[in-house]
Amino acid sequence: MQSDAKTPHLRPSGAEYFASRVAETLTKTQPGTPIRTIAEQIYAEQRYDFEPLFRQWVIARIVKLLSKREDAVDLEQLPLPGFESLPPRIRGERQKPVALLDATWSDLRQYRRNLLRPGRQKKIQQVERLMSILKEMPAGSTVRDAIQDGKVPWN
Repeated sequence: MQSDAKTPHLRPSGAEYFASRVAETLTKTQPGTPIRTIAEQIYAEQRYDFEPLFRQWVIARIVKLLSKREDAVDLEQLPLPGFESLPPRIRGERQKPVALLDATWSDLRQYRRNLLRPGRQKKIQQVERLMSILKEMPAGSTVRDAIQDGKVPWN
C-alpha cells in the first residue's frame, strides 16, 4: 500500500501480516505439498517476524489459563498412579458415589462387588491392592490417607 500526502502508511496488524505471509508462501508452493511442510517453511522463512506474535500469543494463553483457575484440572480427577483402570469416582458403601481418593475400605469392598462380572479383572485386582493397603491402616482411613502416609505413590 503506497502512502501519499493524504493517506498515511498503515502498518498491517499481526493477523493481517501473518495472512499475507501464508498467502505469499502458498503461491510459491508445489501442489500436493503437505500442510506441515508448508507451515515449517513459513516459520523458517519468517521466524523473526513471528517471534513478537508468538510472545503475545503465549502471554495471552497464560493469562487465559490463570484467569480460569477455578476451571483448572481437578487433581482428584487424574488417574491414581498404579491404579489407572479405576475411575475417579466409584459407587461405595450403600451404592453412594464417592471420590476414589475419599473411599474407605468398605467403599472399595462394595465397588469390588459391583465389578464381579467378566472382563473386569484388571479393575478388580487394582481395587484389591488398594483394599489390602487400607486394611493395614486404622479403620476409616481413606485412599487419600494412604497417599499421605506414602503407602500409595502419587506424583
